[in-house]
Amino acid sequence: MNFPFLRNVFLKGILIFAILSLVIGDIPADILGKISIYNSLIPGRLRLPFGETPQRSYNLSLYNLDAMFAAHEISKSAAADKETRIILLGDSSIWGTLQKPEETLSGRLNARNLQICGKSVHFYNLGYPTISLAKDVIILQRALQTNPDLAVWVTTLEAFPKDKQFASPLAENNRGRLMATQGTEVQPAVVSGGILDGTIFGRRRELADWVRLQLYGIPWAATGIDQDYPVR
Repeated sequence: MNFPFLRNVFLKGILIFAILSLVIGDIPADILGKISIYNSLIPGRLRLPFGETPQRSYNLSLYNLDAMFAAHEISKSAAADKETRIILLGDSSIWGTLQKPEETLSGRLNARNLQICGKSVHFYNLGYPTISLAKDVIILQRALQTNPDLAVWVTTLEAFPKDKQFASPLAENNRGRLMATQGTEVQPAVVSGGILDGTIFGRRRELADWVRLQLYGIPWAATGIDQDYPVR
């Protein structure tokens, strides 16, 4: 057996793996999030990804807001010139917990086939479960990049208490997005990991969530199931 040859192959393999882990780990979250099979290979989702039972709902909760929007129908190309775009913001009542997409507020409104100035009106469901003004502001900030014509924000006084603002994991993991709207600097959430932070190991949860979102898109597109519906 040629041990020097095997040793060289092993060392080169380790070196290539280390380089790839650094390169992949160094991909900015916003660039990674914009890479998606949604709105190209498969349709965009009718509501933002959210789910605690991914195996039964072909959905999951993640914190990469760009990946969430890339998976949503609002990111489909060339739609802005053909329709009046209205976004709906809010909590689970807007997202539609236990409701099928066509039963939600956006689904009911879209079923009316409304028109304004000769353009069709499309309502985009950007609700997200959990009650928090900070969470809604973060989603609104990102939604403005899609150039909506109108934003309808449905909220209550229950979303105002200070202790609720970052109780939503989505808001807690996107504190940096609030910096532009705060009078004082908002410190990003503290994440442990040390020397591995900028590698594939330090970002394994983020990368795994992104991969799962793409994979779940295929069975979701085939079934339309995006949450676990209890038997009625």
